[in-house]
Amino acid sequence: MREYIVNLTNNLIGRNRFDHFLSMINSNQKAFVRREFVEHVRYELEVGEVANMSPETLGRIMGSFEFREVAASKEELLCNLSFGATCDCKRLLRGLVSVCLAYAIYGRLQPDETRNETTPAYCRNKKGGAQ
Repeated sequence: MREYIVNLTNNLIGRNRFDHFLSMINSNQKAFVRREFVEHVRYELEVGEVANMSPETLGRIMGSFEFREVAASKEELLCNLSFGATCDCKRLLRGLVSVCLAYAIYGRLQPDETRNETTPAYCRNKKGGAQ
């Protein structure tokens, strides 16, 4: 995983406490944890940090993902994307970046035995931020 994506996902996980949210839904033993987590993160990003990013930044993020860092099917990636009635390409790009980041974040938060070998684990340091 490229350093840019590692740093970006570290910041997003730490700022939005996505690691705590995943722990909470895992402890409740809910079915479909992956889908619920990804949908929550996608929405939070799409209306939050990603909504404020320039198209250039969105393109840089998409271009920084490497093979297998977004572990999702085509259907999972595209099912909630909206082009809108006004053919809003920026909206489409924001949605795609949000869902890709959501899957990357989910991958970073997985236990060592199930996480992709090229994906570094997220570790919160004692001061509350990522290491």
